[in-house]
Amino acid sequence: MIYTCTMNPSVDYKIKTDDLKLNRLNRFNTLSFIAGGKGINVSIILTNLGEENKAIAFLGGFTGLFIKEELKKKNVDLIEIPIDETTRMNVKIKALDSETELNHIGPSIHHSDFDKLIHILSSLEAKDTLIVGGSGLDSIPDAYHQIAELCKDRHINFVMDTPGRYINEYISYNPLLVKPNLDELEECFSVKMNTLEEIILYGKKVIENGAKNLIISLGSEGSIFINKDFIYQAMPINGEILSTTGAGDSMVAGFIYEYQKNQNILDSFKFAVAASAATVFEETLATKDNILKYLDKVIIKEIIC
Repeated sequence: MIYTCTMNPSVDYKIKTDDLKLNRLNRFNTLSFIAGGKGINVSIILTNLGEENKAIAFLGGFTGLFIKEELKKKNVDLIEIPIDETTRMNVKIKALDSETELNHIGPSIHHSDFDKLIHILSSLEAKDTLIVGGSGLDSIPDAYHQIAELCKDRHINFVMDTPGRYINEYISYNPLLVKPNLDELEECFSVKMNTLEEIILYGKKVIENGAKNLIISLGSEGSIFINKDFIYQAMPINGEILSTTGAGDSMVAGFIYEYQKNQNILDSFKFAVAASAATVFEETLATKDNILKYLDKVIIKEIIC
């Protein structure tokens, strides 16, 4: 069974406008409310792919109720951990030539609520996979460390897709997959990376420090896969970028979905890239039909170092 964990889910308030100017009245054309959060997005995509999974999330207030109802509509199996405070709302503004996000810091999670999460995760078995995504908990600074330690002790494969500042908390516990974007990789090492060679150099350090597999998202420049045996580069796929929200989550979902079948790294990376494209170019979280539509467009090159 695949489990996802979202410690700081959100309702994404998405706005589309023709133009956005600071310090002026702006008007917008369309809006939508979407149940969001990295783990939740992964669960939605896995469900779209027909892969059985369970989504674990801290939820509270009217926004938490909205997420609960939306996941029910999408047939996502939810394990809710109720909290006293209200689940956050993020604002995503898409203009003709820009994309702006305003993300709330989110509610404070009590230690007693986090203990409920640890109790749930303690029931997972070695054959299970746990995917943890998103920002951490300010109220519990070592949350990722605790989760990673539990997974290693119980021989549970786990995936982390977190801001770069958290990577060093769990990297030594041998996550199956870590998926930073370039900004997050730079944040992890507190260094600016200007060339592909530098990105690969620091990516290899993530593997040396404990990760089994690494995917680095490079936005419109494609992505890089690194493990102890291979380095692959996925070339950019041409298309009109409609929304980047959920692109990284789609990549994680696509990789794990394919990896579950036969642990073929190259096939898993290709499916991950196609899943990301299916979200970016279709303006909705990846579906199986859309992923298959882009799969033949994925070009992977092996890099020999």
